[in-house]
Amino acid sequence: MKRRSVAQLISLAMAGGAATLAPLAAAQSASTIEEITVTARRTEESIQSVPVSVTAFDAAAIREAQISTPEDLQISTPGVYLSGSGGRQNVIYQIRGQSKSVAGQASAAVVSYFAEVPDPVWGSFVPQYDIASVQVLKGPQGTLFGRNTTGGAVLYAPTEPGYEFGGYVSGALGNFDKRQFQGAVNIPLVADKVALRVAGDLHRRDGWVKNIGVGGDAEAVDTDSFRVSLLVEPVDGFKNLTIYDHFTSDNDGFSNTIGYVSPGFNLLTLLGIQDSALARLAEQRGRDFHTIDTSLAPSESLDRSGITNRTEIDFGAVQLVNIFGYRHTDLSYVTNTDGLGPLFGNGNPYPVGLPLHYIKANNNQEIEQYSNEIQLKGQALGDKLDWMVGAFWLDSEPDGSQGYTVLFGEVIGFPVARASYTFTSEESRAIFANLKYDLDAVAEGLEFEVGIRYTEDEVDSCTGIGLTDWSGDATDSDCRPGSTKIANVNTVTGEFDETTWSVGLNWQVTEDIFTYGVARHGYRAGGANGPTLAGRLAPFQIFEPETVTDFEVGVRADWMIGGVGVRTNLSAFFGKYDDVQTPLTGVSSAITGCDPNSSNNPLPISVDGDCDITNDPAGGTLLVNSGKSEVSGVDLELIVTPTDRLTLNLGANYLDLQTKEFGGDPAIAPFFPGNEIPFNYTAEKSLVAGVRYAVPLDNRLARELVSNLDYYWTDDIFYILDVGSIPSYELVNLRIDLNGVAGTGLDISAFARNLTDEEYYSNGSAAGAFIGISSYVLAPPRLYGMEVRYSF
Repeated sequence: MKRRSVAQLISLAMAGGAATLAPLAAAQSASTIEEITVTARRTEESIQSVPVSVTAFDAAAIREAQISTPEDLQISTPGVYLSGSGGRQNVIYQIRGQSKSVAGQASAAVVSYFAEVPDPVWGSFVPQYDIASVQVLKGPQGTLFGRNTTGGAVLYAPTEPGYEFGGYVSGALGNFDKRQFQGAVNIPLVADKVALRVAGDLHRRDGWVKNIGVGGDAEAVDTDSFRVSLLVEPVDGFKNLTIYDHFTSDNDGFSNTIGYVSPGFNLLTLLGIQDSALARLAEQRGRDFHTIDTSLAPSESLDRSGITNRTEIDFGAVQLVNIFGYRHTDLSYVTNTDGLGPLFGNGNPYPVGLPLHYIKANNNQEIEQYSNEIQLKGQALGDKLDWMVGAFWLDSEPDGSQGYTVLFGEVIGFPVARASYTFTSEESRAIFANLKYDLDAVAEGLEFEVGIRYTEDEVDSCTGIGLTDWSGDATDSDCRPGSTKIANVNTVTGEFDETTWSVGLNWQVTEDIFTYGVARHGYRAGGANGPTLAGRLAPFQIFEPETVTDFEVGVRADWMIGGVGVRTNLSAFFGKYDDVQTPLTGVSSAITGCDPNSSNNPLPISVDGDCDITNDPAGGTLLVNSGKSEVSGVDLELIVTPTDRLTLNLGANYLDLQTKEFGGDPAIAPFFPGNEIPFNYTAEKSLVAGVRYAVPLDNRLARELVSNLDYYWTDDIFYILDVGSIPSYELVNLRIDLNGVAGTGLDISAFARNLTDEEYYSNGSAAGAFIGISSYVLAPPRLYGMEVRYSF
């Protein structure tokens, strides 16, 4: 929703005052309804004529909705989940029940793009400063956008340089010692030919979670970001844009907290620490909600840099676009996974009072990624046919350490866990074509669209177990037989290919009513588990690609109802998923009780039958194909302007999630919470609503006073089926902007997020019948402050 421009310009249409329910008159529509421009089909067009469910925000809407992180975007967009895993910077992008695996190495079901370059799966946090637009596309993507995905895409478009000098500076102060300074300057270097834009953001805030255990207070912010963009247009028909961006973050980590401890038989009882865990749970419930107790020091750091180069050449009949991208990511985090402080043995099997960790984890991911996409497009057959053909290539390689450790029941101060290293290289190659044909001869405004893509993916994974306690100093060059740093080395190569497609009819019924129907076939690549699996787990070394066949119909319309401007956008969809990729967690053997003379030790003594924990799945995670599922639902967007000052908006999403065929092999069935496929980080229902009130003022005081009150509600969010879910919650945000103070470029704003100080969880951490707990990640309390911004 681009609430600001829609509010201002639909309200002008009300002057026509149509008294009955009818589309806006053509003359009014053409002159008064501003087009919300999106690039969902790799060309600029009105959001009201795009055959895909899309939510879009321009720069003004981003500011008024207080969107500065992906999590902020989540609470402005129904039907998505955009929080982090292991840390706020490692974003999970979930749309329509599809997301990346929260552990292990797998292709993402939803990909984020910065300046049309796909981000790496790990550490994909995008700071939203000096952003021209954000677009959330729902449904399978791939025939037009970079990588194949089965869930959707999120597009971040930075502000490009222009040929007029200008920019802005801003400063914000708030509770928890928030200090944020931001700015951008646009510098024309050669009139109408060369321009430079420099932007940056510095953000500091103390942790809003008190840690009474080991380490500092959690959820602090310490980030530095900057971006340099150079636009060169030496001659007509040639445009080159180069962007360098850098982002660093360093903090004391996630706020994991214990939420539930099972009194039944589980790993806690095997380790003799269940009573201690129940005591810790009782202590946590007696504390302030935003207080945690950790038995190790959590931390998170991310260092990202990127280079993007976009070249556009207009040859007249044919246009060429080339998009090159380089991304380097260095992500590291340590997380108090169980949300518990130290636990103490009861004498069986550990001595009474011996301090233990229960479940802790760390992760290192250093990745270097190159990509390039080339497009040729034009028109033919008397301009009735719009065509585009292209090719896409991506190469992702380890550029340092890639691996993680999960500690189960380790003695504090005497760790025995070894790093599980997984060095994964990916190469993706694709060719694609997209055609749009004008069918005005059949019905005015009717268009046929078809896209096809052939993709080849190759995944090489070298895995092994560290020979020393985790130090993070091993690289892919150490992943070889006989290495002094890594043991049980195994190299697995998976090669996958798929033809994906999209076919649909788009009909611009009138200037103000657009409808569409589309069928799509999407895909995401398979991959490999590590290290070398043995016994009953050996057949799961490779997991196959996941595919979806999806159908969607929608209608977008602008109306006048009794002099009130109304915009209604509705889409309904149905997707059939095959070979669903599912991450199974807690696939780890018990520390005691295994018989080395037997090759078939039962669960939970051994996950694979032997007594060698070095060949257990890395990090206790196994990625498998679990069967077939269906996801159907509806997306609704409604905007109403009762007066020229007041705008009301509503967005809602409903999902029906079903398992159609469950492929639970007996060897892995115990690790599924039930006989159903889990839809991780998915809510069946979510809703956003907002009220915007703008009052024009005498320019001697200010240009206008704008108030935005926004509401968000989500149903329970599943993160481990039937075992763990994030309870439903609702949020209210408020922002008041006094714009153009004293007729200048000065704006003064006050803001409050989580106005009612709701206590809720933003993420799940660990859950499962066998591990016997549910732990969560705390969400922010009320955050408030003031911002001063000057535009020049």
